[in-house]
Amino acid sequence: MIENNNAIHPATCFLLVPSEAEGPPVPSLCVDFRAAVVLPITGVFLADGCRNRMTSQTKRMDVTLESMMDSVDLAEDIILRIAEASGFDDEERHRIGMAVREGVINAVTYGNHQNREKKVFLTIELDNGRLVIRILDQGDGYVLADVPDPLAEENLLKSSGRGILLMKAFMDEFDVVRGRTGGAEVTLVKKLPAAS
Repeated sequence: MIENNNAIHPATCFLLVPSEAEGPPVPSLCVDFRAAVVLPITGVFLADGCRNRMTSQTKRMDVTLESMMDSVDLAEDIILRIAEASGFDDEERHRIGMAVREGVINAVTYGNHQNREKKVFLTIELDNGRLVIRILDQGDGYVLADVPDPLAEENLLKSSGRGILLMKAFMDEFDVVRGRTGGAEVTLVKKLPAAS
């Protein structure tokens, strides 16, 4: 629990802690899922089950999102902060943010059918010069080849169906597989910008 604006909010805090050092945690996010906002943290706070460690080779964050449209903005905000800290320019951050938005929209809407009992699991890793994002829903899953082509003439005027096209266009790698526990797991990969 954290205190914010004189109200107590249930929140989950994520701390990335250097595993080789005894120093303090590095920048953290405290996420209030009911309000779907990122709250500032004024002190060190480690919630149960949030013992994410980062090594010099891999940095990883796991976030559990509610199956509601407010989670889309939260996921985008988290990834935009990580992309900025990773050195991506404005245009690339916009592309990464849009790809994550589309992936979470699909997970909430088509995977979980906005069922609040189901969750969306967002995993973000910085590994071997790549930003790897995984979005897993608790739906029935799908086969990518079965998704209608949004550029086919019969689909051009449909109001949906372009999310996968955008994710493919904006990221270096895109894949959809069946999750280990069911549902669809979307993997988005972007190569980190070269250090200047």
